[in-house]
Amino acid sequence: MGQTRTTQTSTVAISLAIVLGAVGCSRPETVEVSGAAGSETGVGAPVERSESCNNVEDLRAGLPLFDYDRAGEIAQLVAAVDVVLHGTLEQAVWTPIEGADPGEGTILITPGEFGPLTPASPEVSSQVQFEIGAIGKNGGPHAVADPLLFPTQTQFIAFAHISRDEPDLLQLHPQGLYLRCEADDTIADSEIEAILEPLPEDVANLTFYELVDTISAVAPPKPPRPVGAVVPIKHRLLADGLDTGQPWSTGVVTDPDMLDAIAPELDVTVDFETEVVFALNPAESGSCPFGPMDGLEFETLNRVLYPVVPLADDFTVCTSDANPHLILVAVAKVDLPEAPFDVWVNEHEPPSGVVDGVTAYSGDS
Repeated sequence: MGQTRTTQTSTVAISLAIVLGAVGCSRPETVEVSGAAGSETGVGAPVERSESCNNVEDLRAGLPLFDYDRAGEIAQLVAAVDVVLHGTLEQAVWTPIEGADPGEGTILITPGEFGPLTPASPEVSSQVQFEIGAIGKNGGPHAVADPLLFPTQTQFIAFAHISRDEPDLLQLHPQGLYLRCEADDTIADSEIEAILEPLPEDVANLTFYELVDTISAVAPPKPPRPVGAVVPIKHRLLADGLDTGQPWSTGVVTDPDMLDAIAPELDVTVDFETEVVFALNPAESGSCPFGPMDGLEFETLNRVLYPVVPLADDFTVCTSDANPHLILVAVAKVDLPEAPFDVWVNEHEPPSGVVDGVTAYSGDS
């Protein structure tokens, strides 16, 4: 149990920029910050980025104290919230609360690129800000009343709740915000800076990336989505396994020029008045190549059309490289499932980092 303290809830307005790949499966790659949120403050001249982590103490100034049940283990903390996020930070700025006592205000913290460390967490929207209540010094402005830009590659871990009434606003857990500040060696690990309350005792001595890995290890896996009946779809195979295009992507080819641009060496005839051509590009491991396409199927519950592409052999270990394996199929319009439906590269739910590769087919437009 924590000490009895004045309770104040901090809220977080959050929106998910795309999650690239699987964050936290091992030491994550450093995320490149887009800079969309921080190069201009909107209230005057651009603000220069800090060159150190002296902003940590600025963020801690005037924060509320909490009355809460302290999580003694990281698994307990993960289970206590709806989502755990990891990414980079852009800027923080304090603003006074209109009509409140002098010095009362909130700090808005804007992340850069980020994603969930908890695969089973609910989806969040795509605009992101953390809002933390903070009191200015002696009734005056707070230390970050002037917008503060974080050093490039400053990373965070946030433990948050999602409000049913306001799903775009996330509430930070009291043990809910930790930073990894930029070092001279951006690959080196770092000690963790707690902005609110300390970490659970079992992870108190971990470095930042060790904490990322530990959270990923204790987070419950995402349950498989329910599936419906599977129906084979008549089709005509135009090409199988072309080494071109973007892995984890699909598309609809609507005319001969588009088909020629995708596969200029392909010598086929398609009647685009009566047929639809789908471009399907599953990701192929260099150590575990695919065999020939074994069919085209439609799953009726999630309404997904996909190719059946078995491995060429029974491989036990496959490397994680993703190479193009473009498949082109023509389907007579009379043989298509009723639109709308989705087109994907296999029967599984798309990983979070490649959901933009799914194609929504709505029929003739």
